[in-house]
Amino acid sequence: MKNLPSRLAAGALAATLAPVIFTPALAAERREAGRHEHGTGELRVAIDGGDVEVELEGPAANFIGFEYQPATAAEQQALDAALATLREPGQLLGWPAAAGCQLVSAEVTPPDYGEAGDEGHHDEDHDDAGHDDEHDEHDGEESHSEFAALYAYRCSNPDALDALRVLVFERFPQTSRLNASVAG
Repeated sequence: MKNLPSRLAAGALAATLAPVIFTPALAAERREAGRHEHGTGELRVAIDGGDVEVELEGPAANFIGFEYQPATAAEQQALDAALATLREPGQLLGWPAAAGCQLVSAEVTPPDYGEAGDEGHHDEDHDDAGHDDEHDEHDGEESHSEFAALYAYRCSNPDALDALRVLVFERFPQTSRLNASVAG
């Protein structure tokens, strides 16, 4: 039963996240449906002993306010600022000091704007509630672009992983909801 403390820690962490972030079942349902919902992202935490991985994903609109190739200096600045923040997970996530977690790696995948414009955009199944239709302004340019980040940590005391402070909402105010899952 070597993994029992880690499983207890994962359970405590999941319980801590539950009031702040929505259910894993909802996250799976949205992924399976292929939905792209502005304002909603995914946060997945996997704990294996002292090794912890965190995945953060969401529409580019959540992080920079748009989903097309930056066309102005201000838009490029927004993209650069979001990438800088995502590359510093300490600005987004906070582990209990007692867990002794050290960042091992941080990989950030910026949006892939691709060559194609808006083909098939309205054929995709996504929630349009609260979805500002900025398509006219950048007609033919917008696509459903995503940011993804993968963070790996090594924690010297995984039994103390009983909470995770999530600052995504403060750093990226266009993100209004994260669907979370914790495994371990």
